[in-house]
Amino acid sequence: MVGERNRPSGPRARRAPVRPDVEQMNRASKRLYLHRRLDEVENQIQTSLFRYLNNLFSAGPHWLSRRQELWEDVMNIHYLEASRRAILQSLADLNMPAFFTHRPPEDTDADSE
Repeated sequence: MVGERNRPSGPRARRAPVRPDVEQMNRASKRLYLHRRLDEVENQIQTSLFRYLNNLFSAGPHWLSRRQELWEDVMNIHYLEASRRAILQSLADLNMPAFFTHRPPEDTDADSE
């Protein structure tokens, strides 16, 4: 087949996952994307926590010899939790009415009277 012959193979066939440009999406698409991304991050957190606890308990009294590996797990969990907070904040911002996001500050200067 012609299509099979022109299809790239080997390392070129694998492509990195493409993240969409979230800023260009409409509100509904952003919400859907962020909810899916939140699910991914939640799953990664659970996996990382399981791996960390497994590494910690399997090390037993020799945990000092594995402290670098354990520290990397802790930092990964910290990063994922920060990602989760950012996604949740983005979702909260999307649910705000539009007039709250672009409203100019009110003039409350008492000296202007």
